Amino acid sequence: MRPPSASRTADDAHEHDQARPAGVPPSSPDSYDSYTLGASGQRWFRRSSGTSVPGVKRVVARPTTSVARAAAIAVLSLSMVACTGVDMPATPASHRSQSAVASSTALTTTRSAFQPAEQATLSCSSLIFTHAPPPDHQVLLGVVGLPAAPRAAALQTGPYGPPGPRLFAKDGLDFKAEVRFELRITGAAADHVGIGWGNTTDTPTRRLIVPACPPHNDSQWLTFAGGYWLDHPDCITVRASTARAAATVRIGVGTACPGQLPPQGPSTS
Repeated sequence: MRPPSASRTADDAHEHDQARPAGVPPSSPDSYDSYTLGASGQRWFRRSSGTSVPGVKRVVARPTTSVARAAAIAVLSLSMVACTGVDMPATPASHRSQSAVASSTALTTTRSAFQPAEQATLSCSSLIFTHAPPPDHQVLLGVVGLPAAPRAAALQTGPYGPPGPRLFAKDGLDFKAEVRFELRITGAAADHVGIGWGNTTDTPTRRLIVPACPPHNDSQWLTFAGGYWLDHPDCITVRASTARAAATVRIGVGTACPGQLPPQGPSTS
């Protein structure tokens, strides 16, 4: 280990830039050899080996009284800490807390720049079709069809943001008329996944409230355009609930859930 650098002063320099002939030992066992490092001329001190190299300029210095006093104080402080078990703070608490907050903020920003809305309500007037869910979609509670694993393959994702979420997976929402229900993203995915259909696609949300929409052209199934927004591919958990019951499924978005087929086409990761 290299000892800390020392300045050249009249008090602590024993020899100044003197070339010592080969075979001449340093002046005392406490001497140090100093070699110039870098363009700034900073010197690092180390113990002399007792020999010298002809033609190499060096400084031989002894610790000064002030240096010895500082070393003694440091040793005494360490001894007190060891005996009392009291930690000596190296950094003020305010600085440590500020640093922790900055690190936490940076981590959060890196992990998820997209924050979905807390909730949104679907407008019945924004429907586009009237048909039942596709065969690979699971009908939950007899009300809404979702591309749940393992029956459906994971959804394909494509680039979307910034601004906003980075990825989007398109999948229409088919549900029964005259039934009020909710869809909610649960678990860790709630921090970086949003859902939206119809009028709510401008503000993807963690929780979508679907009112009891009336039938359209005598059809009991209503279809709305939209899908899933997220920062990175994930196997997400979606909970559907009515006034009487609830059910939970897992949906692969850009990546497959366990036992599920991967996206059946190009997908952005």
